[in-house]
Amino acid sequence: MAALATPRDTKQHSGIEMRRVVKSGVTVYKGAAVGVNTSSTAQPMAASVAGGLKCLGVAQQTVVGDGVLTVDIVAGSFEFHNSTSTDAIAAKDGGAVAYAADDQTAALTSATSTRPVLGRIVGLADNGNVIVTIGPAVA
Repeated sequence: MAALATPRDTKQHSGIEMRRVVKSGVTVYKGAAVGVNTSSTAQPMAASVAGGLKCLGVAQQTVVGDGVLTVDIVAGSFEFHNSTSTDAIAAKDGGAVAYAADDQTAALTSATSTRPVLGRIVGLADNGNVIVTIGPAVA
């Protein structure tokens, strides 16, 4: 297909929703960044998880996992706490990859290569928090 030569009505799909089983023994809190692990179960994003995590979105309710209960997750752009020191995200970092320091904090680096990708940095909010677009196809 050739590049556009006329305007195009490009459809937007925001707020993509999904549901995943929560890992047994793990609590996912409403508002937490949630990833899927190598067992295909959901858990809060964390700096280091064996096998890694792939970020899906933000939890829409709090769920204590028993291996059967599910959590509703929404992909999109969300505000997270900014990391500190050399890991702090600045306005100039827009478009770069953000890494999960935990389920509510975005960091600029993967540290010791253990932090999973959280998503793409959109920019900074007025309060210093980081706006990150997250979802299964973002990184």
